[in-house]
Amino acid sequence: MTETIGTPLDKTPGLTPPPGQSSNFEINNHLDDILIGTVTVCLILTTSFMIARLILRARVDKAMKPEDYTSVACWVGFVIYNGIALAIGAAGAGRHQWDVSVAGVIRVGWLGNVIEIVYGPTVWLAKLSVLLQYKSIFVTTKRGIVHWSILFLIWMNFLFYLVDTLVIIFQCRPRAKIWNFLLPGTCMNAHTNFIVTGAWNVFSDFMILALPLYAIWHLKIALKRKLGIAAVFASGLFACVASIVRLYYSVRLAETEDVMYVFMQVALWGLAELTTVVLCGSVVILPKFIQLLRGRTGKPSSGYNGHGSYGQSSDGPSVPGGNFPRPLISSLAAPWADLNGSVHSTVGSYIPLNERQVPNQARGDSTLDSDEPTKGGIIKTIQIETERFPRFE
Repeated sequence: MTETIGTPLDKTPGLTPPPGQSSNFEINNHLDDILIGTVTVCLILTTSFMIARLILRARVDKAMKPEDYTSVACWVGFVIYNGIALAIGAAGAGRHQWDVSVAGVIRVGWLGNVIEIVYGPTVWLAKLSVLLQYKSIFVTTKRGIVHWSILFLIWMNFLFYLVDTLVIIFQCRPRAKIWNFLLPGTCMNAHTNFIVTGAWNVFSDFMILALPLYAIWHLKIALKRKLGIAAVFASGLFACVASIVRLYYSVRLAETEDVMYVFMQVALWGLAELTTVVLCGSVVILPKFIQLLRGRTGKPSSGYNGHGSYGQSSDGPSVPGGNFPRPLISSLAAPWADLNGSVHSTVGSYIPLNERQVPNQARGDSTLDSDEPTKGGIIKTIQIETERFPRFE
């Protein structure tokens, strides 16, 4: 760092310029322009998906799940994270350090510490939302590889990001030395923490991507159907790519003196990774939300309509008196797996029926007219076979 006695900190460059170059505090920050565009796109995407998720819960499911609450909390943290990122760019991050004043470097250091503190809980909530979503879809018993892998990742992520956040908060004595290099004191190696965090993100992102693919592969359904369902979860692949690139820039950050420039690249790829994980927690509801929109716009839908009646279903087996849909996977647990394009409203594992919806032949009374109301009570019980998820062991 450059220190000039008697020169104000806002006039002193944060790093000695390379030979043949000079400091320019007014130079355009092109990475800040990229940051503004990236933040805008990321906020629009995540907010849109969050609104769609909440509308679906209110209009169709009529109830919130644990992963919905963690998703909302994660989204709040994500908005805060993006606001701080914009402030960091405005303070000078993204420029070469010799084009940023010492005062600017100190401010970026303070904001950088704040955003790192926000990052840990936010990314943990994002990954927790995804894992809870997987649990509600793929886990039917408290046993098996998928069940224990989900629990392992939930608790290991919690412990890692807790320790990581504590290290970020208390990495220097006094704490103000974290952002003010002019103060006396001692610090841990902050760059090492960046690399360790990046390496853990790569590992956990690939694990979270592999879990649903493993579960889907063991489903007893056609290969084409497996690939279609897997494509919904494959969006997590971009989080893995972003975490690898972020790790690369984290290693560069530890090797360079031009911290202001490389730090912005770490922040940009960290934002891309975090955005993808946030979206992965809500992307599985997209097909069901589209079905809801089609229903609202008056497009015909088949199967159970959520209001106590059945329509025609081209996918279901023909039953005298009406066509019943053929469920493969519970629409309550896995809305993306609906076969007939309709929006289902279920209670537990059952679809509610009233007396007039049961075909006469199913009652065991072929003499009753289909429009004649029936008397109360159980007329006949029948045994049916249903397909459920296998135990992933």
